Amino acid sequence: MIDWENENFNRRLLQIYKVTSDPLYCGWILPDGRMLNFIEGENGLHIMNHRFVEFVLEQKGENAINEFASSGAIRHQHTHNAVFIIKRPTDVQMPRLAEVFKCHYRIDSWISGRTTLHMLNEFKSFFEYYQLGTNPSHIMADVRRFFGILE
Repeated sequence: MIDWENENFNRRLLQIYKVTSDPLYCGWILPDGRMLNFIEGENGLHIMNHRFVEFVLEQKGENAINEFASSGAIRHQHTHNAVFIIKRPTDVQMPRLAEVFKCHYRIDSWISGRTTLHMLNEFKSFFEYYQLGTNPSHIMADVRRFFGILE
């Protein structure tokens, strides 16, 4: 499991990804609420890869992504309006996640025209496509219900 408090880990992570306040550009929402920027370059067209976490982990490829997500990071694929959650979101991740879904509500996905939410834990899974225009509060209610988070 990842030690999110480890300064060396955080320093290496931030050498690869920058932090953003724009939920549209975030590729990962960390347990402390920081959103990692996936848009790079002056024109904003180069999209970073989720697998780049392998440069700060001992795992490679999908194993690195799964370790990152299993340790509490929420994966956001903004080109597909897709969110993947394995671990119960923290109190600071929940408002960030709501911001992400509000962006999905405002803009059409580059590819699918819908929002995809995939959640897993050791006992169950949830996979849903939400049509463009689905109220973000409806999607957040599904997250809260799945993880047993009270409002």
